[in-house]
Amino acid sequence: MKRKVSALRILMALMALCMVLFAGAVTVAPDSEPSEMTQNPWPMFRGDLKHTGSSPAKAPDTNHTKWVFPTSDPILSSAAIVDGKVFVSCDDFNLYCIDINNGQEIWHFPAGNRIRSSPAVADGKVFFGSDSTDNRVYCVDVTTHNEVWNYSADGAVVSSPAIWNGRVYVGTNSGRLLCLNENTGSEFWNYSCNSGAPPNAVYSSPAVTGGRVFFGSHDKNLYCLNATTKAVIWHYLSAGEITSSPAVVNGKVFFGTFDYSNPRLNCVYAIPENDPNSDGVISENEVLWNYTAGDLVYPSPAVSDHKVFIGSKNRKLYCLDETNGAMLWNYTTGFTANHVEQNGFISSPAVADGKVYVNAWNRSFYCFDADGFSDGTDDGVPDSHVNNSDLIWSYRLSESGDGGVCSPAIADGMVFIGSGVGNLYCFGPASAPEFPVIAVVIVTVSAIFIAAEVRAGRDSE
Repeated sequence: MKRKVSALRILMALMALCMVLFAGAVTVAPDSEPSEMTQNPWPMFRGDLKHTGSSPAKAPDTNHTKWVFPTSDPILSSAAIVDGKVFVSCDDFNLYCIDINNGQEIWHFPAGNRIRSSPAVADGKVFFGSDSTDNRVYCVDVTTHNEVWNYSADGAVVSSPAIWNGRVYVGTNSGRLLCLNENTGSEFWNYSCNSGAPPNAVYSSPAVTGGRVFFGSHDKNLYCLNATTKAVIWHYLSAGEITSSPAVVNGKVFFGTFDYSNPRLNCVYAIPENDPNSDGVISENEVLWNYTAGDLVYPSPAVSDHKVFIGSKNRKLYCLDETNGAMLWNYTTGFTANHVEQNGFISSPAVADGKVYVNAWNRSFYCFDADGFSDGTDDGVPDSHVNNSDLIWSYRLSESGDGGVCSPAIADGMVFIGSGVGNLYCFGPASAPEFPVIAVVIVTVSAIFIAAEVRAGRDSE
């Protein structure tokens, strides 16, 4: 009997020790190597070559912050996430590679000027452009962070690259779309937008699908080129300038336009992916629909579940019917008095797991219910926008600096967003605590010890 009591006391003491060790384990997760695979990568601006701005990944239901990575200058580019690494560029002239698990820097690469082009990752390399006075397209090895090549452009490269079939497609502020060799940086071709109608800068980032490349220009044209030969397949002359990057989904091309002098020309468009008459021009009567937003539409659309999500400078986020452009719901964000001219949306939304994420100029980051039924009553009527019931959560990124230009990226249950004060935020569920190995050993030894004591007790009776 004494043996049993003694054994029980020892077991209780060991269990108490395990609890202390377990409590210590949950405070700070140990550093770890980046995951070898990202289940749902986000390798480029807008997430994929069609620029849908959507992901099949799970996405966070709360604004729990997993980690924050600080830099010294604003982060205006969108992150790319591949193989457990987060790549983001910054106004401090650096491209950063960050461990997705803990937000620690793995390496950084210095360019010759600020970087506002979002990186694209493909075939073990990361590609991005740099701003004025440097005017380059860079290719950097993901593992060694050594420069593979750089291409000197004739204007700033703010557009974000798309990589397809061994080719890098990216726009320049001089009005060109470049097509470069992925491995050497040599030029296959460049296409000059309408040089007779400046400004003709290509801020728009190209989408590539079906052997064609789609992009917009400040010359008000949306272009569709043969991705191999640069031959113009068709173009559409809109009423406003285009910085929006087109999304190509379900046979349609979606994009936004802006005009500083005429609010009626600030529109969201849907035009056919294929030229109906094969005459090289999408005419006005071939436009599928357009929606007048009432203010400048800089952002790029996200398209998911037959809905188009896009913001405007009038502080509204719109959800439109993909088929006919009818407004399904809209949400008006808060107002920042000291940034009157910059309220609204420049950031492009991202969609995953039934939620829409978007960054606003009021320095807040938002998560909305994609269907507008966050009160749980899916009755076909979107919730009231007065009481914010479509808003799932929000997070104040900063109290100073520029507002939301950076667009969100989503991967493996996490969403990543940069801020005007230079922080990259990772939102996602809290990491599961790691039970210390020593505790496992103690429990195992305890079980063996108790079993021996019990057997000894039986033998002595």
